[in-house]
Amino acid sequence: MKEKIVNFLKYNWFVVLGRLCFLQIHEICLLSRHIGNVRLYDNKSKLQAFITMKSHSLEKGMAIGNSRKGFGYQKAIGLLNDISVYIERVGNDDFMLGQLSILKSYIDYSSSIGVEYKDITKKFCDLLYRYKIDVKDFDNSGVLYMNHTKLLKEIHSDFKHFSKSRYSIRDFAQNEKAINMDTLYEALEIAQKTPSACNRQSQHVHIFTDKTLCSDIFTFQGGNKGFSKEMKAAILITADINSYFINEVHQVYIDGGLYAMNLLYSLHFVGLASIPLTMGMKPARMNKFKKQFHIPDNEMPIVLIGVGYYKENYKVAVSHRKSVSTYTTINK
Repeated sequence: MKEKIVNFLKYNWFVVLGRLCFLQIHEICLLSRHIGNVRLYDNKSKLQAFITMKSHSLEKGMAIGNSRKGFGYQKAIGLLNDISVYIERVGNDDFMLGQLSILKSYIDYSSSIGVEYKDITKKFCDLLYRYKIDVKDFDNSGVLYMNHTKLLKEIHSDFKHFSKSRYSIRDFAQNEKAINMDTLYEALEIAQKTPSACNRQSQHVHIFTDKTLCSDIFTFQGGNKGFSKEMKAAILITADINSYFINEVHQVYIDGGLYAMNLLYSLHFVGLASIPLTMGMKPARMNKFKKQFHIPDNEMPIVLIGVGYYKENYKVAVSHRKSVSTYTTINK
């Protein structure tokens, strides 16, 4: 009798629905306190994330093979305003210097392709003067210029060099060469060793190689303007919701994310250029995406990976990383 009651509480649809609703209420309360949209300018971490999104969009624009003249103007103006707010509220710190460094790289890069932003340059110089900031304190930002032959040596060295040599690519080779499926499957086989909760291996890989399908899925995703035509395949990573239970509703994202990162490393190892593209969408749009690209209802899209070939010489976004000490806590 006791076992029947326990099973009823665990597996009855109405009971599970009620428990899920309770969990959602708890999550809504948590998010309402901490989500980035709430009291954005009163929280240092939120403001840093908001500013980083803007500055990284400038880096991404510079890293595209054929950057469009005039890209990023409005975001650069907004970034200057947000940096001023940040300095007034938080102060002149290393984070702020990094953002200003990206802005300087954007101004210099724009000038190198024949675009002079006199208003942005003036506001930038005024900001430096007002807060007594020296450009000598800036780090290298913007883009790095890479060589594929040198990269191959890094790929087949130790893991530290291998990991540091992987970048998201927006400057793919422009050719008609189709993706090599044997190479792609080699990457998938390497990624098989990805750990997952209780070895459930809930991941599913949807590969698109048809030009029209690739164009459609990249267009739907929307975060790849300027370089989507050079990518030869789209890989959608999903995870099966059926594999998880009520106390682990977010594990689908964790296991799917672990697999996606391992696959990115695997693609890098076999010599294919790639970029992860976010699949953050509102429910209605996600349902439309699933229907259009025939993704089963029980699968949760995690990330879309664009795959192509490296140029001999290409550029990547610097994408500075936080110091380990800024996000590490030693608990004794």
